[in-house]
Amino acid sequence: MKKVLLIVLQLTFSSIISGQNKLILFNANLIDGIANVEKRNMMIFISNGKIESIKKDGLKPKGYDLIDLNGMYLLPGFIDASYSYKNYRICKSCFRIWCDHG
Repeated sequence: MKKVLLIVLQLTFSSIISGQNKLILFNANLIDGIANVEKRNMMIFISNGKIESIKKDGLKPKGYDLIDLNGMYLLPGFIDASYSYKNYRICKSCFRIWCDHG
């Protein structure tokens, strides 16, 4: 019975996620790791689960689901933070910097 419930839940959530092909996260504060300052009031365009583009908040095109982040912060560079851990010997100093500076 538990296996059946798990399969049903998995199919339900996968269909919900796959149905959301185009998404805009707006009213976001972005820390991209490139600029020395945060970027305020940004729109992040997501298509098929990947970041398509990032623009200053403005007119939202039709055909996208919208999510207002109400000034929350996004750090898109941490999506695959495990990559650095796999290359620990190469990136030993990165861990020290992260520990020292959060």
